[in-house]
Amino acid sequence: MISRESIKSNSHENLPLDKRRVEVTKDGHLTYVPALHAGWAERLKYVYYERPPLLPSVDTDIKYKSDEAERLWLQRIELIREDLEHLLKLPHHRFWSQMLFDEEVHDWLGSYFSFSPRSHDLCLQRITSDTVRDAQHCVHRLVFLVCLRMATYKESQVCYITPSKFGSIIYDYFLFDIPKLMDICTLFGRENKALVEKMVTNVFSNQPKYADDLREAIGTIAQSLKSIEYNLKEQYDDDDNCGLPRRLMNGTLPTNSTKCSWTELLEILVYLVDTWTTLYSFLTVYPIAAPYFLSQGFLERISVFYETVIPEIGRASCRERV
Repeated sequence: MISRESIKSNSHENLPLDKRRVEVTKDGHLTYVPALHAGWAERLKYVYYERPPLLPSVDTDIKYKSDEAERLWLQRIELIREDLEHLLKLPHHRFWSQMLFDEEVHDWLGSYFSFSPRSHDLCLQRITSDTVRDAQHCVHRLVFLVCLRMATYKESQVCYITPSKFGSIIYDYFLFDIPKLMDICTLFGRENKALVEKMVTNVFSNQPKYADDLREAIGTIAQSLKSIEYNLKEQYDDDDNCGLPRRLMNGTLPTNSTKCSWTELLEILVYLVDTWTTLYSFLTVYPIAAPYFLSQGFLERISVFYETVIPEIGRASCRERV
């Protein structure tokens, strides 16, 4: 990593970041280094996010374990908070170099997208204490600010990236993809609709390839819904069902609704709630995407799915409870 102390001046500070070079001194020799360079990225060891601890049962032993879990989680979340604040304080060229050349930072942020509770999650009502709730809110805000900075190509008159280059960077270095954009809309769109809309618009307007990725993602979601429908209705056809997803979350989809357990039904319902909530959040934030769904017959797919699957889930639920 290039040390801060080696920086002398920047004679190209009026240029966009992708064309700027920074003047540094190394071993007594003056040289210029691109503002976007692996040498500006720090080697950081990240602590990955985990879901907050939940309220235990009345059992005292479990209560003791829960208190310990809360203490450990708060320690973890404090380290995450420090790293997020550190990222946000980095100068423009260091922040972007970190985002481009530190692959682990995206896995680290991805742990938050994967495990952070959504607004519709019932577990939010079971968070152990106000201290945990406040710590979760703090980290939630900081993750949003990091995402906002990643989706902004112009921070000021001197801190900016050429829009076309910005589009190439975020796509080629996988800073954003369709699942991540949908997660951002779901996690942050409710409280920050205007800013999240600007973020998503920046991404799509500066990189047309995301539109193609969205069409592919819509097809994948439609196939997943069709797979659930086929599994529950026991209507398998080797030709039509070839290549369809056969796993729901981390478990295998039930292949016979008469044998579908209550746990498996709940997994399906959780998957459906997450899917509909995510799509609703995404389209609320970015309604321009609606024609992509319509052009692929997604509205008709939902109608057929509802008429076919929801009654079947109801019947399977009644059989399970009898």
